[in-house]
Amino acid sequence: MNNDEKLLIEFIKDVDRLNEIESNIDNFNVFEILGTVNTEIRHSNMLAWLFNPNEVHELKDLFIKKFIEVYLNKVTVQKDDSFILKMLLRDFDDVTVRREWNHIDILLISEANKVVIAIENKIWSKESKGQLKRYQSVLESEFLNYEKIYCFLTPEAGDSSNTEVWTSMSYIDVITCLETIVALKKDTINPKVSSFINQYIDILRRYIVKDENLEKLCTEIYFKHKRALDLIFEYKPDIHNDISNKIQSIIKEDDNLILDDSSKSLIRFTTQKLDEKMGRNHYDSKWTSSNRYLLFEIRNNYDRKSLHLLIGPSDETTRKNLHAKALAHPNVFKKVKKTMTPVYNSIFTKELYANNKHLEYEDVIRAVENKFHEFLTQDLPKIESVLLSEEQSSISIN
Repeated sequence: MNNDEKLLIEFIKDVDRLNEIESNIDNFNVFEILGTVNTEIRHSNMLAWLFNPNEVHELKDLFIKKFIEVYLNKVTVQKDDSFILKMLLRDFDDVTVRREWNHIDILLISEANKVVIAIENKIWSKESKGQLKRYQSVLESEFLNYEKIYCFLTPEAGDSSNTEVWTSMSYIDVITCLETIVALKKDTINPKVSSFINQYIDILRRYIVKDENLEKLCTEIYFKHKRALDLIFEYKPDIHNDISNKIQSIIKEDDNLILDDSSKSLIRFTTQKLDEKMGRNHYDSKWTSSNRYLLFEIRNNYDRKSLHLLIGPSDETTRKNLHAKALAHPNVFKKVKKTMTPVYNSIFTKELYANNKHLEYEDVIRAVENKFHEFLTQDLPKIESVLLSEEQSSISIN
């Protein structure tokens, strides 16, 4: 056993420390499943739901009150005692919540207390020039006799362009409010609501604000097992490479298919029958070393895997004839543009995988493989039948 193997064994044996990390990340979370983790508008929607005293969470105005308490501890401009008492002692059961009113992310209006609370929510975007000043002007004119609270909410309480008016608040403050509420209401809160809020807290800690405990734990483990982790990272799976190898292997093992010049991101091939029919260019091709002018091409990109049939460099008569045949059979050749481009023209497209499906590693490879087999058994015979026929298309090409 060499030294690297010993280091890997020591790393694996440190199971208790690894379990601590797993307990932080290996949980069902609806926000991850729906892909809303880093979407600013979704966080604003979640906050608006929490602020609304009439929502099904049945927390009434508790989140508003806790949020105001945090605000009063952070506000830098001196507020008089009567205002502070009013904000701390009044109920806000009458609050109405507006989203994107005059482009303000969240606006809370209490007619009973004559108070408006404006919240500008910035997750990863930046404040645009004059944005907050415009909001302030609108509120000053629309709510003349109301007390006004201006909150600039960012992951880590970043300063706005006007710190004297807009108080900086962070998502750590949001977490504090929510954790306090869950603790206070643990005996009465609906378990489904509690679970939903805890999932949201978890997402905020992992993706929006720094989880100092998790960061410290990961740093500890890394420096303790640095060489082992570097080895793992060096040999980590490459899904794009694995997909390319899988597809190329299928092509090589199929007697009807011929692999052309390929790479991790582009896999090109044709069929025996099409190769015999089409032949080669009579001049040096700018495409592949085989000088084929008709090739299937799988584009193995990060967020999308798709299969195309391309007409490449060739004489104009050949290219136009192939294009016309494709146009004449729209049930076989999908997404064909009517106008030809000078060099490369796609006459067939099939989606193999889109990143928005959020599958696991092995499932992605399996999904691409299944779609490719579907193409070979269902689409390819029809394509060959049309292209190998001697029919002349009546479609005119401009």
